Amino acid sequence: MRLTVDNYQAQLPIPLCCVIDLAAKCAYEAVRHIHNGASPVDTHKPPFDAKLPQCKGMINAVLAFFQDPPASEADNHNRWVESKVSQDWIYGIEYSEDLKQSPDIIDYQSLSPLSKAKNAAFYGVCLAAVMPFIQSKGE
Repeated sequence: MRLTVDNYQAQLPIPLCCVIDLAAKCAYEAVRHIHNGASPVDTHKPPFDAKLPQCKGMINAVLAFFQDPPASEADNHNRWVESKVSQDWIYGIEYSEDLKQSPDIIDYQSLSPLSKAKNAAFYGVCLAAVMPFIQSKGE
């Protein structure tokens, strides 16, 4: 069964759910602070709230990372692109939740330094949070 934001709390032990929740919040906040520090005020992201769609998306991203860790930041980005495209997102110069457009729906090597920094923050937080659990699954 694929774990999602809708079913993981019933499928995983409570300590692991807490780690996933904390990793999602930390990853979201890291990405948010990088974004907000480099972006116009009118595009600032709100603080983490598990009820917001983008925060639920972050929980799903952490769960996907936990179930099948990407080998690199580039692999992580490619999975994100695949996920967005499967949800009918397309490339667009400006990010628009309503139009399902993102300037990051491109090859990893073509990402801006800001987008690479956000990707690295997500990857690093997830790797640090879930690696002990991933390693213990193999023992």
